[in-house]
Amino acid sequence: MSPSQFCSLRGIHIATVALLLACANGVEALNFANCGEKVRGILNGTIVEGLINDKTIWELGYIYTGPVTKLKPSCPRSEWLTLTLEGCQAICETGVDIAEPADALSLTATWVFPLAILFNLPYESHHHRKVWRTLTAVFNWLGSPPAAMTATFWNFSQIRSCHRRSKGQSSRLNDAYYALSCLNQFDLSENLPGPGQRSSDLEEAAGNKFFKTLAYGLGVFPFSAADPFSAADPFSAADPFSAADDLEVSLDIVLTQELLEKLAYELRMHRRRGVMPTLASLAVFLVAFVFSVVLTFSDIATGSAVVYLAIGLFVLWLPILVTFSIVDRNPISSGRTAELLSRWLYNVNAVQSWAELRRQQPERYTLEHIQWWKEGDVANVSFPVGEFLGQGRAMQYCGIVHAVIASIDEAKAKAKADARAKSEAISQEKSSDHQSEAAEGTDPYDTYGKAIVTHLAGRRPWQWFLIAWSAFLIFWTEIMMAVMLAFMTPTVGPGCYSGSCFLFGAASSISWIVLQLRKNPGRFAKGLAFIFNAAALMWLTATIVMQLAGVFNNCWCQSAPVAYPYLGGYMDFGSYDDYRKYFDIVNYWIAASVVGGLVPIIAFVVALIWWLKCQHLWAASERRDEEIREALRASPRRVVDGVAVRVDTGWLG
Repeated sequence: MSPSQFCSLRGIHIATVALLLACANGVEALNFANCGEKVRGILNGTIVEGLINDKTIWELGYIYTGPVTKLKPSCPRSEWLTLTLEGCQAICETGVDIAEPADALSLTATWVFPLAILFNLPYESHHHRKVWRTLTAVFNWLGSPPAAMTATFWNFSQIRSCHRRSKGQSSRLNDAYYALSCLNQFDLSENLPGPGQRSSDLEEAAGNKFFKTLAYGLGVFPFSAADPFSAADPFSAADPFSAADDLEVSLDIVLTQELLEKLAYELRMHRRRGVMPTLASLAVFLVAFVFSVVLTFSDIATGSAVVYLAIGLFVLWLPILVTFSIVDRNPISSGRTAELLSRWLYNVNAVQSWAELRRQQPERYTLEHIQWWKEGDVANVSFPVGEFLGQGRAMQYCGIVHAVIASIDEAKAKAKADARAKSEAISQEKSSDHQSEAAEGTDPYDTYGKAIVTHLAGRRPWQWFLIAWSAFLIFWTEIMMAVMLAFMTPTVGPGCYSGSCFLFGAASSISWIVLQLRKNPGRFAKGLAFIFNAAALMWLTATIVMQLAGVFNNCWCQSAPVAYPYLGGYMDFGSYDDYRKYFDIVNYWIAASVVGGLVPIIAFVVALIWWLKCQHLWAASERRDEEIREALRASPRRVVDGVAVRVDTGWLG
């Protein structure tokens, strides 16, 4: 995080504290404890408030005589003092029973400062538009947590897919799948047909060289027409450069492998570190939640303890989002990473083009004829890699990993079927010359490129929707636990805080709904979602500030008149101990605390386990990698006809 971003976020916390103090001094005072004594005095005939006395208080309908929801039989209804909304406004006045400055600051120290885990979100400090990018990212993260968690969960599931494909395999496969997982976080829509284009446009787009080159450069597709399985991973053997018998064929494989090795090394060096210290900092948040739970159920608890717990439940989705965002680390500079990926594809295409010419005229086309990327070449024009979209920064589907893996599986299945058919044809003494000629005349990488585009341009996989609904349910579980706590705490019914929590959940779900309908929403849909995200973020901030400052302690909020006459419509003067004694609220508090607390803990453990399993993809040591690179450069297999087989490194500059 840049100093400017740190200062701006720190300023939010300072401004929050200042606002709390301002609320404590600038709002018309109302004290419900004093008001309760006044009402009892009026009923006893010892106090007269204007025209309100022990008789008129009943005649004016200021005393609520209806049922009190969840009141236990052990407390006679006649002994539980309640006022109507009109009675509260007439006797207690229309102000706010603001929190005492000491209580407000205590609440702030308990929850607002632990919310400093916001500093751990993966901000971009090296982007050329870092202020705007930071602003939009914050709006997406905090304004639409379900959409942000969907993107983050999905991307990490794609990393797990790469892990499963490369675990225990060769280092080349490790490099290939790590590079693919990095590419998965960037916008590749410029290489795909736009919305509304016909199938012919799709075929034309499928023929572009971006995805064909990607398939060639990764080297994870079967590429031998004669035996597609023997060359599925030519570098997994003890002597990787003996995988192909034909020197001219193996030479381009060696070059692409070196390019991939250098790219993976640079990507690992550009990956942000410090996952474990960042995860450890989340302990502050979890400790704050445990502290709020202990306070709520302790014998010395006061009414403010419920506020601690209510705020904690309301924001318990935040550590889940932060946890998955930081284990799915973003690059130090997304712009630099995009450039490296574009230049890598540029050089892979150069090797592929050179290899095709060399197969026709091996004496003429030597290594010097490879058109490597040079300073001044705009690789991003031929192989455009767009904006960084990782960790839910934008409303867009990222699925290159799924598309490549699905295409690999299809290619292997087809190759296996072709091999079986060929074997059957030979066993039946049928000629397969026509099939062989067809196989030799088709560029397999062109087929692979088209398959990748077909998957990217088609429907999203069912796994994405499963993850999207999982994120949605996780978010709404936390929101509904906060709603249940506020709803079931007298006055029982929909009140200001429960309604505020629900409104935030509803507003922040708009972007998620848009994503379910459109894989890549257009400008209008994104603009609409941005407005709702901004509104949800402002409402989130306002809700927390009002709860901390006690702004919800007014007659209207205490009476909860929204669902009257079915629920609410009155306010009482019960203490915290009275609520625990005469209302069945402890069970609801326990349920909200257990369910709300278990969700982030389980998510934290799952994220940590996934991270530990997948870290072989990005594990890097500068000294170790340099030793490997030097050993590879010194390998005698890298010398052909007295010429060292080395790729140009100018593209890394």
